[in-house]
Amino acid sequence: MKKLLYLFAFSAVFLTSCSSSDSSSTATTESDVLITKTIETSASDNSVLTTNFTYNGKKLIGSTDSEGYHEVFTYVGDLISSIKAYDDTNTLITEETFTYNGNNLLISYLLNDYTTDHGRREEFVHVSNDNISYSVYNGTTTEQPTSLLETGSIHFANGEISHINTEVPSVGNTYTRTYTYDTKNNPFKNVTGYDKLSFLNEEANGVTHNILTDAFAEANQSSITTSTYTYNSLNFPVTGFEMEGTDTTTQVSTQYFYNN
Repeated sequence: MKKLLYLFAFSAVFLTSCSSSDSSSTATTESDVLITKTIETSASDNSVLTTNFTYNGKKLIGSTDSEGYHEVFTYVGDLISSIKAYDDTNTLITEETFTYNGNNLLISYLLNDYTTDHGRREEFVHVSNDNISYSVYNGTTTEQPTSLLETGSIHFANGEISHINTEVPSVGNTYTRTYTYDTKNNPFKNVTGYDKLSFLNEEANGVTHNILTDAFAEANQSSITTSTYTYNSLNFPVTGFEMEGTDTTTQVSTQYFYNN
């Protein structure tokens, strides 16, 4: 779950077996499905990370991985208000705080990384239903981040992020990330409040669907990350692979398990 919010770090994708596919497809209806476990395997070092998720109803209240790290989620109503991450000694290592406006739209995100004494603040202005402008500030964990790092805009099409434009004023640098999606269900689709956090750290997480391509373009430099999936009978991923370009050493595979 580290990818979810530091997160949301989840750029992970999927490798699975017939047994996980069978066990993932027996939920009563599509709206009942909740992700309960992932198993991620990295080709670079063959490392395997298992993460288990716990809920109160459809509210995600925690995650624990096989390395002893865990996260605690706090809600205000149906909105995720904070995520605290702890290491295997139960020491708080990161804390994420989310602020919303009266329309339940995310307007501020604060990340404190206590391992590096780094603070990061993202401010969002909802210009329209399909356009969000943002500014990113750096600081420390004890001082409000006020040093402008980046500005940009987030653009939506058909309910998903189509592209994100970013500018780094200090160096006059700009870059764009462009996304395509499948038409199936995102594993976290039914998690309460998760859809509000789909555009943190200048990258997209699928709101309803799953990312197929993530294309990065900067001046004369470009790259693309491609994901493929297999699905259960309710159209949720149970397998998939994510890889940068054609470099097989970057491949990450993940099994997804659900609440049945």
